[in-house]
Amino acid sequence: NLLGIHINILITRHPDGPQTTEEKEWQERFKKEQRIEDGYRTQQATKPQTLSYAMMDSPVGVAAEQLSELVIDYPVTLVINDEWEKGMSSSIKTGVEKLEDDINGTMIILGDMPGVRANDLQLLLNKFVEHEYQKIVYPARNNQQGHPVIFPKKYFKELVLLTGDRGAKSILNEKNTIGVDINSQGIIMDIDTESDLKTFLSQKT
Repeated sequence: NLLGIHINILITRHPDGPQTTEEKEWQERFKKEQRIEDGYRTQQATKPQTLSYAMMDSPVGVAAEQLSELVIDYPVTLVINDEWEKGMSSSIKTGVEKLEDDINGTMIILGDMPGVRANDLQLLLNKFVEHEYQKIVYPARNNQQGHPVIFPKKYFKELVLLTGDRGAKSILNEKNTIGVDINSQGIIMDIDTESDLKTFLSQKT
């Protein structure tokens, strides 16, 4: 005997003609949610994830709606990267292209490195100013290059030409750089798995 039918996401046209305004708005919302969900599933299929990795793209990538709510009370400008599937370089490009003309540089901070401290950022900024905004500045611990990295304005054209998921390492390796010694695990530790997260939280307690 048939007890019931479960229909998942049924989409039909209005029986009496064209869609109403309400129906069109609902369909647009559905398309947006579907794109976000498909993007999340695509990332989940590539390697073990944490929330920080799924939300790694800043400009906001697939987690745009969630992040928008988190930063609504802060003086920030959100830039949505609709081409997040092209890798980290697409986020860098999207962000750099939205920067104002009257700035001296940009600091690229990775979303999966929550151990970076405010004081670390200030040390990097101080060094950037000391060298008159002309040198790439990065943190280092035991001779290991970390994040975030500050790029002077003169490298913006090269940043927007990056491709793939390698970030800006190619520019960093070839240009005139200044390393700042920072004795913090946070500048080199990223969180990609649940195990990474547990390790990070244990070090904070």
